[in-house]
Order: sequence, then structure tokens, then C-alpha cells
Amino acid sequence: MDALFASRHGRERLPEGTLTQTLAAVKSTLASERERGLVGRLVSTVVNRLGLDRDAVAAPLDEVVDPGPVAARVAYARALVRGGQALFRRGSTVVTVLNGQFVATVPGDNIASQASTVVVGMHQGQTAELAPGTIAALTLFAAGAAGKLVELKLSIGRALATINNPLVAGDFFGVATPGAAATARGTEFIAEARSETESFFATLHGVIGVKMGDQEISLEAGQQVRATEGAVLTPEPIPDFVPVVPEPAPPGRMKAPSDVLIHAAQAGENLLIISQRFGVSLADLLRANPGLPVALYLTRGTLVVIPRRRTG
Repeated sequence: MDALFASRHGRERLPEGTLTQTLAAVKSTLASERERGLVGRLVSTVVNRLGLDRDAVAAPLDEVVDPGPVAARVAYARALVRGGQALFRRGSTVVTVLNGQFVATVPGDNIASQASTVVVGMHQGQTAELAPGTIAALTLFAAGAAGKLVELKLSIGRALATINNPLVAGDFFGVATPGAAATARGTEFIAEARSETESFFATLHGVIGVKMGDQEISLEAGQQVRATEGAVLTPEPIPDFVPVVPEPAPPGRMKAPSDVLIHAAQAGENLLIISQRFGVSLADLLRANPGLPVALYLTRGTLVVIPRRRTG
């Protein structure tokens, strides 16, 4: 896996998003429906001839609001690259995805975060944040009458998994490493693959199950465990652990006693996105939060004051 992502095997490929975005921009400038139809067919022809997958094409995050009919055809997770660039592989195709871009990720896709952080949005209320230097694969992602299923496998590196909405019967959320695996039911936990024979897990909120060979334990909030081949799974307290206080629904909001809301920033949010989400002006938001950057992504958990809209 490391060798695959270390080499591009030949000349540099044009990022798929660059091509399709350029053609889409040309299409948007045309006046007549006939002209737009012709360019639309051209886009499809180019994408098909080059073997590109529309569902895996990188695009700026702010251009993708709702997957619309795509979601009915293909179940996919959204991976957002932050602070650098990452490599995504599907089959024999390797695509470079840049900072601020997302890529639709389906089972079988491989991700190398390189120097960036990759935030993979799973089903509603579920994320897995891949630390820099992580190599992972989405091995399971599905939703149906039987439940919502997710499994991420780490070859090396660390993931912070967050499940805001409790899972119900039939749902499954797991993170596997070469030698062990963790499953959860509405929680926040860290999974790390350190080598082929050593893994690490820590629970920040809720409870997870950790399995290695014939051993299986429950890991409660504030506990960690090193899963080393041939050793006994023994939970230990996380040093200087501070419990995570769950936020009331909807996720990210807390009640405030005055005329404001306090919002805990989620992965992939900045002040501009937050102002649009809550329907307040960016100017009011900046006045209420002096010192916070406008366009840069906020660290997850950063508290943002949301002034209420005046009614009179």
C-alpha cells in the first residue's frame, strides 16, 4: 500500500475535478438550451472516453450541497481534504485531491492522507477524521432496510471516529487495523494502526468493543488499550482525561441564557459556512467572534457565538 501511494507510476495526471469543472463552467455561460445540451453531451463523452467516474470526481466543497439523485444510485461517503493534498485510489486510478476539495468515496477506495487531514463523512452524524500520514480503505458502506453499515480499515495511521446519532438495531460502525478491530454504538473514539502487530484504541465518549483474535473487551469513556499480538487486552485509564460533554440535538448547538446560541464547530466548517447555516450575516458573526478567521476551517469543537436574528 505504501509503495502504491509513494509513486504515481508515470506522468502526472490532470485532476479529474479540473477537467469537469472547466467544462461545466463553459456550459453555464451558454445561453440556449441547445448549446447547453451539446456541451453536456461533450462532457459525458470526455468523461467516458477518459474512464473517469463522475461519482469520484473531485470538486470544491462549496459547489456540492446535495448529492441529489446520485444518492439513489450509489451509496458513497464524502471525504474532505484539509490542510494539504491527499491521494485517492479506485482500482488502478489514482487521483490527487487538494485542500478544500471533496471526493465521493465508495467501498474499495483507498485513501492516503499524506500531510493533510481527511474528514470522511459517513451516514448522518458520522465522521472519521484521518490524521496526516494515514493510509486507509473504506471496506464497507451501505444503507438499506436492514440498517446503515460502515467499516474503515487502517493500514497505518490514526482515525478519530465520531458518531453523534446513536446506532439502532441492524446498524454497524467499525474501524479495523491489521491486528484488531473496534465497533461502536454512538460514541467518539480513536483507532490507530501502529504496525502489523500493534494497534491502539481509546474511548472519549460512550463505549466501544475491541476485538483481537479470540479476545474481546469493552472500552469505556476515559479508557485506552494497546492491542499487541500475543499480549492480553488490558484497559488502562487515559492520562489527564477530560470527559466529553454530549451536545443536545441538533448536533453542534448548546443552549445559552442570553440572546445568543453557542455552536461547537464541526469538521469542515468555517465562519462563512456557519453564517449561512444559521441564517445570520457574516458581519454580525465576526463582531460576535473577534479573532476567529473568516475562511479558514475551524478546529472541531471551537465554540462560536451565534447572535440571534432580530425580530423587530
